[in-house]
Amino acid sequence: MKRLSIFFATLLLSVGSVMAAETVAYTLTPAVGENNSYAGNGDVKVGDITTANFQEKATPAEVVTMLWKEDSYTFNTGTHARDMDYYNGRLYVMNKNDKKIYTIDAATGKADAETYVAADNLTGYSVCADNAGNLIATEGAYGMTNCLKASKVVNGVATYLNNTATSTGGRIDYLDVYGDIESAEGAMIVGASVNTADNIAIWTMKNGALENAATPTILTGKRGNFATNADVCIVDQNKFWTSGASQKPMLFTLNEDKTDATIQTLNIPCDLGGIAAFTLNKKDYIVVPSGKAGAVALYDVTDIANPEMVETTAFVGLNVNGLTHVAIAANVNGNSAYIYVFAPNGGAAAYQFTPANTSTDVENSAIVAPKAIKVLRNGQVLIIRDGKTYNMMGHIVE
Repeated sequence: MKRLSIFFATLLLSVGSVMAAETVAYTLTPAVGENNSYAGNGDVKVGDITTANFQEKATPAEVVTMLWKEDSYTFNTGTHARDMDYYNGRLYVMNKNDKKIYTIDAATGKADAETYVAADNLTGYSVCADNAGNLIATEGAYGMTNCLKASKVVNGVATYLNNTATSTGGRIDYLDVYGDIESAEGAMIVGASVNTADNIAIWTMKNGALENAATPTILTGKRGNFATNADVCIVDQNKFWTSGASQKPMLFTLNEDKTDATIQTLNIPCDLGGIAAFTLNKKDYIVVPSGKAGAVALYDVTDIANPEMVETTAFVGLNVNGLTHVAIAANVNGNSAYIYVFAPNGGAAAYQFTPANTSTDVENSAIVAPKAIKVLRNGQVLIIRDGKTYNMMGHIVE
């Protein structure tokens, strides 16, 4: 587990006395000889705050907090429920044995026994939500080999999209979708093969209908091999990640006509299929399985050549053992990202990730100007700027 450092500073006054240590976000450097009263209120000026001083060292630790954890669900037995996606406060879980898509309250982890979608063709591994909340769910207990067979779910109603022979050249288990499948602008659907051939298929769908069901765009030989339980996470209309058992995550950036892609491989372990990606405060992150018991690892991949691990979570559920796929979804809301994990034959969990410098009561931007000064008031080091007083963590002092 990697955390950003917090420094403990001891302020040495010019007269030689020592103030008790105070937990602050950077080491203070007193201004020698500056012990004059400031603003006539008894504050003793002890130094100036500079932009570099504060921005380089005043960085609170990143925080990952578990919000809830469920050890099991009645519908999550064996390997029947393998995939999950998030939309608008709900987690959607596909169960190929029950031929149903179940819903879980993303805020509490409780399953909604009364809200589900049932259809004879909901027998596959994968379910994914588009940007408008429509779902794509696959058919076939053993994936989709040289074909696309799936249903769309719009307003809770499943409509079969048929079983169409394709040029995919291998079996595909998991899909992802980006856009709105019911709109004129449409959506992109991507899947990666898990055996026979190293292929990635890209379909388009507009106004509720597949445009190229039989002839998707195929990217061949891009991963160097195929991977068991290969999964896809689409970032936007031009980029997507792939993962798979014992295969390092790869970021695909499509060319203008989406017939080819440049690829960046992330040098981190990925034990299983399953991946989520999000951007928060202008930084890019991914979440991948860690081990084979439902744990996940969160990485900062803003510099893709130098990924930084932020946190590794605990396992999920009581019965998880030897998984090959963990379903992961992420949602950004305000200054936090919410990460959801669903483990087949186990349980689920939700985590809140709050990066550094995003607390709503910290006004770091207000105290990095050169005119801000450090003062000593009743034994406490404070910062004053524009008539406002802050403690050393950037919180306003009343």
